Order: sequence, then C-alpha cells, then structure tokens
Amino acid sequence: MGYGAIPWYLISGLTFFIPFAFMLAEFGSAFQKEKGGIYSWMSKSVGPKYPWQLLILLLRNYHFCWLFLLQFGRPKFWPYQIIQ
Repeated sequence: MGYGAIPWYLISGLTFFIPFAFMLAEFGSAFQKEKGGIYSWMSKSVGPKYPWQLLILLLRNYHFCWLFLLQFGRPKFWPYQIIQ
C-alpha cells in the first residue's frame, strides 16, 4: 500500500483505541470492587451469557496472533532469544 496507508492506519487506530480506552475506564470506575476484570464487568452489565462469548473471542484472537507471529515473523524480544 505504501506511504499513503500510514494516515489511514493512524486514523483507524485512533478511532478504535480512544473509544475503547474510554469504555474500559468507565467500566473500571463503575465496578471498582469487582475482582474478575472484564469477565465480571460483562456479567454485571449485559448478563451472564455474554462473558463466555467474549472469553472465546479473546482466546481465539490471542492464539491466532501468536501463531501468525511465530509462523511469519521472527520475534525480537528477549524470551525468544534465550530459548535459542
């Protein structure tokens, strides 16, 4: 895509992460005494059915990102260098 894609990456990143940060800050301030993090926030706000769906989506995305990273790009952080 070239250098023309850089502004679009910045704009789309800002339009996603700024509202996401506000949402997490609101949940954190609303549920200060909860001990479960995102799972308990979702359970208290939208019902007990949806935190499981969130958990499945988060785990799926986490494992996909790590598999993609290990398959196509060599990580440059220190635990990988110690293993070799």
